[in-house]
Amino acid sequence: MPYNNAILEGVDLTGANLTDASFLQAILRSNPVDPNNPADDVPTKLINAKLKGADFRESLLTDVIATGADFSPSLTRVTDFSLAVMNNVNFSGATFTGANLFKTSINGSNFQHAILINANLSEADLSGEPDGIFNNFSNANLTGANLTSAKLKGANLTDAKLIDANLQGADLESALIINVDATGADFRLTNFTDSRIENSTFDLANLGGVALTDTGPDNAGGISNSFRGANLAGFRAEDVNLGSADFRPYDPGLPGSQTGTIRIWENDALPPGFNSTTDIVITNCPVQLCRTQT
Repeated sequence: MPYNNAILEGVDLTGANLTDASFLQAILRSNPVDPNNPADDVPTKLINAKLKGADFRESLLTDVIATGADFSPSLTRVTDFSLAVMNNVNFSGATFTGANLFKTSINGSNFQHAILINANLSEADLSGEPDGIFNNFSNANLTGANLTSAKLKGANLTDAKLIDANLQGADLESALIINVDATGADFRLTNFTDSRIENSTFDLANLGGVALTDTGPDNAGGISNSFRGANLAGFRAEDVNLGSADFRPYDPGLPGSQTGTIRIWENDALPPGFNSTTDIVITNCPVQLCRTQT
C-alpha cells in the first residue's frame, strides 16, 4: 500500500495491517483543529498497527502515537526508517526487531518497553538536541543493537538491556545508565562524560580505552556496578568513585555445569570458541585501577 510523499494529519490507523506499506518521504503528524490550542490537536495513530517491512525512509513523524506497533521484518524485508525524523512520537511497547534506523533523528520520543533487538541505530541522532528534549529508552530491549557512532546525549536508559550491543564511538554524555544490563557490550571510543552510572552490569563488556570524565562520585560512582570479566585496558576514571564496583573474574557458575576454560582478553577481543555459559574470564583490569578501587 503506497503512502509515498503523502501528508497524513490526524489519521487513525489503529490496528491496521500495513505490512510492506510504503511511507517514503511521507509526513505523519497531528491535525491542528484549533491553532490557538495545541492540546486539541488530533494525533495520527498507529496504535497496535502491523507495519512489518514498512518503508519509512526519509519520512517525518511528529506527535504520532504508535504504542504497541509492530515494525519487525516482513517475509521479504526489514522495516526501514533510515534518514527519518521523529519528534515527540510515542513508541512505548513497539517492536523494532531488526529494523533499520540508520541516521534517524529522534527528539523527545518514548521507547519505553520497546523491543529493538538487533536493530540498526548506527549514526542515529537520539540526543534530543538542539531542543534538549531527551528520549526515553527506559526498560527498552536493545540486545544486539548496532549503536555505533549514535548520539544518545541525555537519553534515559534506566532498566534497559544493552546485552551484546555495539556502542563503539557512541555519545552517552549525561545519559542515565541505571540498572542497565550491558553484558558483552562494546563501548570502545564511547563518551560517558557526565553520565549517571549506577547498579549496572558491564560483565564481559569491552571498555578498552574508555574514560569516565567530568563526573562526580555522587552521580557516576561505582554504586554496585559490575565489571566482571570486562576488558578495561586503558580505562580511565577521573574523579569517579569506583570503590564498590565488582572487578572479580566472570564465572557463570551455573548449577550442574562443568567449569570451563579460563579465558583472557587479547588484542581487545575474547578468543574464538569462548563459551559464556561455561568459561571463566579474567577481568582485564589495570593494576592501578583494581588495586585502588577494590
